[in-house]
Amino acid sequence: MIAEIHVHGHPHKFGLDKADTFCKIAKQKGIDCLIFTEHAHTLSNGFWTDKNIKILSENNDIIIMTGQEVSTDIGDILLYGYPQLIQKKMLFKDLQSSEQWAIVSAHPARRGKINRLNPWMHKIDAIEVMNKSYCIEDCKQSLDFAKNYDCGIVGSSDVHLNRHVGICPCYVPECKDIFDFVSYIKLKQVVPLNIRAF
Repeated sequence: MIAEIHVHGHPHKFGLDKADTFCKIAKQKGIDCLIFTEHAHTLSNGFWTDKNIKILSENNDIIIMTGQEVSTDIGDILLYGYPQLIQKKMLFKDLQSSEQWAIVSAHPARRGKINRLNPWMHKIDAIEVMNKSYCIEDCKQSLDFAKNYDCGIVGSSDVHLNRHVGICPCYVPECKDIFDFVSYIKLKQVVPLNIRAF
């Protein structure tokens, strides 16, 4: 299936409206799944409830999952399957790795941050080698970095606006829930659709 794995619907500002629009655009572009990864501090009201996810999914005939984006001292991290919201910036060393959740470095080449990952690559399951904000050199640097550590790679549209949907989606084997997605990240079976360009 084709998935956007880094999406911000900003429910604290827009309720379901913005996320619903993203779903409609995704369907038009042949995308099967959206994974909303809000910055956790914006979800203190628990907006991404099972009920809201079901409404979005059923109204748009699309798979909806959720993760979170967390600010750390080595840059932003996407967490999938993590059992709690992390609502403030944290030290990466305090984040435990587990087979139960996936840790993905979000846009690590942005602003030259990628070398901050070096001491922590043993805990990181994948890095974004493609991101809507990357230039070609950022993509190449991220891909070389991931290959050097035999790390998983993902693409990300980092969707904030309608025009971002479909820029850098990923191929993901069919999955029924976020835990299937986590296993595919760990097996390196989530891949950017247009990685062949590099």
